Amino acid sequence: MDRFAASPLSRLCALAVCVMMLISAFGMFAKAYACMDAMRPAKQTAAVVTAADTPDITAQPQPTQTPPVFAIACTPVETPRQYRVLIYHTHTYEAYLPDADNPYAPSGGSDRRTQDETQNVVAVGARLAQQLEMLGIEAVHDKTAFEPPKFGTAYLRSLDMLQERLENGETYDLIIDLHRDTYYAQLWTPASVLVDGTESARILFLIGDGEAGFSQKPNWQANKQKADAIALELTQINPQLCVDVLVKDQRYNQHVSENAVLIEMGHCDNTLDSVLTSADYLAQAIARTLKGN
Repeated sequence: MDRFAASPLSRLCALAVCVMMLISAFGMFAKAYACMDAMRPAKQTAAVVTAADTPDITAQPQPTQTPPVFAIACTPVETPRQYRVLIYHTHTYEAYLPDADNPYAPSGGSDRRTQDETQNVVAVGARLAQQLEMLGIEAVHDKTAFEPPKFGTAYLRSLDMLQERLENGETYDLIIDLHRDTYYAQLWTPASVLVDGTESARILFLIGDGEAGFSQKPNWQANKQKADAIALELTQINPQLCVDVLVKDQRYNQHVSENAVLIEMGHCDNTLDSVLTSADYLAQAIARTLKGN
């Protein structure tokens, strides 16, 4: 027998060693797999939805969900009415009693007439227009001198001015021919009044009915109604500030409108300052009448 030949016992031992090595290797492999499995992220399991859990959307129509609509009630803004007044002077050079504060050079053959617009009725018209504007009334002041070339035909020239304005589409809530009267004791007593301690010239409204041979007559009742309303407001300021409204048979160009009046702002023996004070009160009365307050 060859001495290097393995005996049966040695072979059995070698086999046992091999088996033990395989078992050890298998154990190590199992441990490694377990570690790798632990490192993997956990799987999410989907929820199982059954028919019982699902709403039957075909059973009935579903209402459409719309966002709420908020309605805002808007009140229309009413634009305040704009009133317009025209002021002019047929007898443009009529003036007042000169004094130390208001001296002037007389013109036109009278010591109570002047072409100086700072001293005659034009100055009063300017004051009235200014005060009306401050009270929210649009005032148009026409300073045209209508007396030249002849005093007796001044109304014809002022009529031309009025007709041209109206034919051009101008509209007015009140048309004023502003004058200064001659002093008549029977009419102008008292000559002036005190309002809040200040001397104020009195005011006279003159309305023409056109009965002195005029073919085209004014609607004098409408014109008088306007004059009466303003005069009433003046009496609220002072009971004697306004002389009673007079109606005469002349026309005074009042046939061009149902809002036309002639206003005598004091008389020739009043001072300009006293008349300017009254112009302020007249503006207040006009504004209240037009605006209805």
